[in-house]
Amino acid sequence: MTEKPIDPERLSLPNWFPLFWVLALGFFIFILLRNAWICDDSLITMRSIDNLVHGLGFGYNAGERVQSFTHPLWALLITPIYALTNEAYFTLLVPGILLTLAAVIMISLTTRSLHLGIICLLAITFSKAFMDYSTSGLENPLTHLFLVIFFLQSQKLYKPPLFVLALIAGLATFTRMDTLIFYLPYLLRELYQSEERFKTLLVILSGFLPFLAWEVFSLVYYGFPFPNTAYSKLNVGIEKMDLWRQGLLYFIESFKMDPITPLLTGLGIFSVLFRGRRNLWPFAVGILLYVIYTINVGGDFMAGRWLTGPFLLSILLLSRLEVKLRYCLPVLILVAIISLMKAESPIYCDGEYFMDKEKKARKDLTVPLSGVVDEKIFYYENLGLFSKKRVKNLVSPWKDQKMPEKVKAEFYRVAYGVGYWGFLKGATYHYVDYYALVDPLLARLPCKDSKGWRIGHFHRLIPQGYIQSLRSETNLIQDRELSQFYNKMKLIVSGKIWTGERFKTILQMNLGHFDHLIIQERWQDVVEYRDLATSPELRSAKKARYPSKGFDTMLINPDKGLTVDLMYPRSDTLMNLSLNHNSKFEISVMSGARKLVRYEVGPTDSLNAGMAVYDIHLPDSVSRTTFDFVQIMPVSGEKDCSIGHLILK
Repeated sequence: MTEKPIDPERLSLPNWFPLFWVLALGFFIFILLRNAWICDDSLITMRSIDNLVHGLGFGYNAGERVQSFTHPLWALLITPIYALTNEAYFTLLVPGILLTLAAVIMISLTTRSLHLGIICLLAITFSKAFMDYSTSGLENPLTHLFLVIFFLQSQKLYKPPLFVLALIAGLATFTRMDTLIFYLPYLLRELYQSEERFKTLLVILSGFLPFLAWEVFSLVYYGFPFPNTAYSKLNVGIEKMDLWRQGLLYFIESFKMDPITPLLTGLGIFSVLFRGRRNLWPFAVGILLYVIYTINVGGDFMAGRWLTGPFLLSILLLSRLEVKLRYCLPVLILVAIISLMKAESPIYCDGEYFMDKEKKARKDLTVPLSGVVDEKIFYYENLGLFSKKRVKNLVSPWKDQKMPEKVKAEFYRVAYGVGYWGFLKGATYHYVDYYALVDPLLARLPCKDSKGWRIGHFHRLIPQGYIQSLRSETNLIQDRELSQFYNKMKLIVSGKIWTGERFKTILQMNLGHFDHLIIQERWQDVVEYRDLATSPELRSAKKARYPSKGFDTMLINPDKGLTVDLMYPRSDTLMNLSLNHNSKFEISVMSGARKLVRYEVGPTDSLNAGMAVYDIHLPDSVSRTTFDFVQIMPVSGEKDCSIGHLILK
């Protein structure tokens, strides 16, 4: 049974109501733009898109077919736009804003009454979670739009064919797999009520053909049906009870920052249960199932991100109510008061969102024990639309450059954040992510510490010989079993696509035939490998000791010098290092192969044998540009030049 058409009295409201709706929409747009930003994770997707546009494959690291994004349809939507702009920031931001506007306008214009449409519009404006992730560069805006279209189509007096609804659900699943949970109860109800269930099942499956086509492509191209992030976040060796506890904590922490979103979500579910509107029950069940799913996987580290879908669907449920204005206003006033009492409210977001308004200082960016944070605070300074410090040159590394015939990684990075810097550095930098979001081998390894983990950030240990294997394109991994596993993985992600051996290996890998090669217990106590130098000229076979200073030192090749890889771009202002006192050195601070600044130090006048300690103050221009290598070149002095330590502050 479907609802009756919108009441004709909607059209006979006071003349000022349409004007008030326009003002409410203008207020929503104003707050939306003030909150607009993009997050680091969105630039992981953008790097894969950049590689695809420039013929380097649809993966994060050139030469590896790894799906590092969870939203394939969103990525495919952004790709042609990026191909025209070669600019990442507005390419991610503008589509999100437009899709959000479309979804919100559709909701507010299709409510049971115009005053309810205005109230829904204002209620959405007060939701921090919704406003934060209606931009951010992630797939949420597309997910929201599909939810709105599906719901409104399902509530029409003359519903469209089931195929149309199934197609919308299929496209939403294509955008992000776990959103299928929202649609499943409705589709199952249609299947159950059908007299020709087999035929109905075929109709539903036909609507999912775009998603199924992507799955076939994913298996053939990437070798796996799910994105790499699924393997890196679900294959972690964490006790299920710990994940459930973390999932509940996610809702608690999100409620502390943004009480409006969960309160209105609960109100939407209650409105269906209290009113007994059977035609809306599948959507209420979908919300509850998604909440259970969120708890089951431990939630997320981005406060509110996983709550936007349930929230918007609850707003849609509330929009079906037939409630008089005098009953709606108290609820809206209460929502506004609660929102205004929270410092994190979207109403207060401005160009200095990352600043403490009273102390006029940068907000504390430490991660709480829960691991759940207001992600926007971390990135708004550099990536917020109205931030005075916003990065202005978020463009393709290949813009205005001629693409070489073959792009090969020249630098290798072991890092934590691989979005922002990964995109800016481009395909000549190969990133190995400690959290295994973009690395297929590490994603299959257990978490470093099954007790001291943070949700969404499951630290992996770097196997001995792995970095050397990547550089040399030869398997040098020391663990014998893991070395065999790596051979299979390398064949899947880097080998020729159309070979029988590769497809056989894909089948065996997905069926778990090689899981025994990863010995879980072995990766709990292993000593972590940290690779500090990428220069192939580095010679560190001998070590010396200077007893007068107490330094363990590394000998530097006098002809080639020493190049220290800092793993990720740095913006430090002080370099403290110790070098043997009676030699002269040239110190170069570099970004890739480009020298930013050069210093000469030594020799000192000290009569004591040993090491001299130098403090080098780096100019602001270097720290703003960032650097990732320090090159130390002996100029004159002893044959056995050496370094004791290098500290950046």
